[in-house]
Amino acid sequence: MLIFINTLRENAGFIATDRRCQANLYLLEYVTEQALLQYDGEGARDIVQLIGRGQGINGELAFIIYQTLHIEFVSQRGGKARFRKIPHLLRSYFSSWSREHNRLIQDLKASALANGCEIHELEFSNFPDIKW
Repeated sequence: MLIFINTLRENAGFIATDRRCQANLYLLEYVTEQALLQYDGEGARDIVQLIGRGQGINGELAFIIYQTLHIEFVSQRGGKARFRKIPHLLRSYFSSWSREHNRLIQDLKASALANGCEIHELEFSNFPDIKW
């Protein structure tokens, strides 16, 4: 959800938005922040700083990077320890300066080459089952 909020906020800067649209974006950011703080105030301190702050989520590879991050996140054992890793995961996967990001891009390039397609055409088939 954090990635989608940041995508909405970033894209709102490229189109004309009225006060109601801006109010809805702020409301979405606010209720998300409140939910994070309610779940784990200590862990949420670092996460709420990332809401609406870009995170390099634009570009043609953003969705496949999101999918990779999503699989990584839900594959970990649930709970507050996993929750507190969210800022690191976002920065690692979306920062073009991070080792994890560069390794991911190299792996995606190799997969695309092996499958005879472009990176943005790759699809994941190994999404883990989520137990709620």
